[in-house]
Amino acid sequence: MYLYLIGYLAVLGYFIKNNLIFHKRVLVSGKDRTKAAVFLGILFVSIPLIYAFSMRDLSVGSDTNGVYYDIYYNGYVVNSWQETLYESLFIYFGRFVHKIYPTFRFFLGVSCAIICATFFSFFIKRKKEINVVVAFCLFFVLIYLPSYNILRQMLAVAVSFIGYLYLEKGRPAAACFVFLLASFLHVTAVVMFIYLITYKFSDNERAKRRLPYIFFCAPIIVVFSLQWLVKLPIFIKFQNQIDALFDWNTVNIKFFAIPLLILPLILLNWKKLILKNKYNYMHLCGYIFVFSTILMSGYLWYAFRMMYYFLPSYIILAAQLGNCCKKRIIKWFVNLYLMICSLFLFYFLYVYFEVDGLYPYISMRR
Repeated sequence: MYLYLIGYLAVLGYFIKNNLIFHKRVLVSGKDRTKAAVFLGILFVSIPLIYAFSMRDLSVGSDTNGVYYDIYYNGYVVNSWQETLYESLFIYFGRFVHKIYPTFRFFLGVSCAIICATFFSFFIKRKKEINVVVAFCLFFVLIYLPSYNILRQMLAVAVSFIGYLYLEKGRPAAACFVFLLASFLHVTAVVMFIYLITYKFSDNERAKRRLPYIFFCAPIIVVFSLQWLVKLPIFIKFQNQIDALFDWNTVNIKFFAIPLLILPLILLNWKKLILKNKYNYMHLCGYIFVFSTILMSGYLWYAFRMMYYFLPSYIILAAQLGNCCKKRIIKWFVNLYLMICSLFLFYFLYVYFEVDGLYPYISMRR
């Protein structure tokens, strides 16, 4: 099932990228034609993904049945368990969807539709800048599939991405509001405020040279500073417990494959990416932060969850790497490499490591 879906995305992405469908056949003109083409593109790309997402067996995704179906849907949403202000937006969202059509699968479908529409609209609108085939495939592996298990957080990632789009429009106040809103879906969304720093210094060349190093080193410095602090006499009795927290065995090593796969290409094309679009600088800083959040998971085991907020930046950068190449043959090989990376990540994460119990896919039985 997964391979069918990723193949469908790759083929349809190729047609959209080359204007082989929709653009000349939508029966409107000018800007309305473009908007209609984007809407139809989102619709055609999303429908099979939404169907597969909502109609799967509830055992697909280790949290689907026990957490989302039993606790959230049948608990806080249907039975109106007492909720707190902390991360309560997800509960209110569930209750709103339940009033429209009271089935769990409809709730899954609406949630998936929000995630797909948010990112596919961006990819399709930017198809002249980015390779939508690469973007679609990486989206499938790095955002869509994790949504099977960490739906609440991936909704927060989608909402946070809308906040990033406000930064592109020069509206930091609106971006702050959206980031705050996302944190009421999942508190880890507060990490998105990092993008405000890169936005603030995006025109300062001196700061731009230093920020990537600071972003990479700061979390590491914090981790090892904490290890040093616990050796002070006042904390000495807690040293063994806190030292035990930082263990390379608990670092999510498997997720290092995600940023490492494109690291050489990113370093080679760093300046070209910034010249293509000044906002790529924010994405580059976000890409670097993926490394740090994964490394911090050895000390704060939950820290790797912050990685997901920077994966859209990873996808956007990767989908532009081919366009940084002047020679057509090199561009072809770069994009082929990225497609192979998508398949490798799928196998490595979900088949070999069996992350989140997403593989094998089981069709609906309930």
